[in-house]
Amino acid sequence: MIFRVKIKIYSYSYRYRNVLTLSIHCVVFDFIFYFVTTHTLYWRTKAVFYFSALPDSSVDAVIAAQSFHWFANRAAVEEIHRVLAPSGSFGIIWLLEDISVPWVRDLYEFMRPMYEQNSIAFPYQELSRKSLLAGLFQQLFSAPKENLSFSHRFPSSIELAYEFFCSFSVILTGSEQTKKAFKECFDNVMEKHFKGNGIPLDHISFQIYMCWCTKTTSN
Repeated sequence: MIFRVKIKIYSYSYRYRNVLTLSIHCVVFDFIFYFVTTHTLYWRTKAVFYFSALPDSSVDAVIAAQSFHWFANRAAVEEIHRVLAPSGSFGIIWLLEDISVPWVRDLYEFMRPMYEQNSIAFPYQELSRKSLLAGLFQQLFSAPKENLSFSHRFPSSIELAYEFFCSFSVILTGSEQTKKAFKECFDNVMEKHFKGNGIPLDHISFQIYMCWCTKTTSN
């Protein structure tokens, strides 16, 4: 979905008050419900389609919230560049499971080949993330600045954690064989890290990844 909005502080965490009290014209992508579709290409095409309806240099900022992995391609980035005003800002926000936590890393390793197979870009790995963004932003945006200093813990349980990870697109839209394999993997991980040691799972740890850059223009 796409919105033209005035950024208001009530929409965001107090931590960013100094930045977000600015009133600017902004386009916000928020594909929280991306997992309802089985067609990755649909979202990538739709992102370009949405931007095509906007005039050149018509917005001050574009923010991709938990969504850039669906349209991390040059065509979409060129459209973002086109609609941004001179020196306009492009920001990316991802809420990432903290893969430094052993049990989360075990689940991520199960899903990683599926992300790669579907060319879905997530910034879990620093080198691949920097390489991806550098290639996409080349000659269009300034070198991206990053922040990974914020973290959060969501209360959870084994049952809730299973529901959460099953909502990931690569699992939700996968075959029955994929879902069965993930259930087996999840059960093994829970036994290894929690049940087998008599330890409860009471939270999921996340890192908040933020990246921002400004539009550049050729001479």
